[in-house]
Amino acid sequence: MDAPRTSIADLIPHAGAMVLLQEVLHWDATGVQCRTTSHLSLGNPLRRRDTLPAIAGVEYGAQAAAVHGALMGQSAAGYLVSVKDCRVDTKYLSDHQGALLVSAIRLMASNGALIYRIVIEEESVSAPHRSLLSGQITVMLDSNDTSIST
Repeated sequence: MDAPRTSIADLIPHAGAMVLLQEVLHWDATGVQCRTTSHLSLGNPLRRRDTLPAIAGVEYGAQAAAVHGALMGQSAAGYLVSVKDCRVDTKYLSDHQGALLVSAIRLMASNGALIYRIVIEEESVSAPHRSLLSGQITVMLDSNDTSIST
């Protein structure tokens, strides 16, 4: 589907510099792909000692999953409860000058939980995209509001 005209900040429960994603490139019922260069910003709130550890990519992936949920009409709040099979192929995201492509692919959805495969790649126009982080996240939905479109 075409990228929405809505701001990512309007889709996720974050504000200011904590909104890490900048652009939705594509989304459909199975997932979303976003682009960002926030890993290069000195104002990135996840930076430590002028670097952005690669494991911060899990938060980028979780935000992509939240964007996908919002685009799919999910209104329940979600909480990241599990990360598994996480593979990190770089030490610092901030070492990579290209834009990051952040994908969240929905593997499972129920009234109480969502499971996504997340992938962070460095965008390149001259070479294949380089994988920086991948893994699987589980998001539990607020038990007081379990409305979800599947």
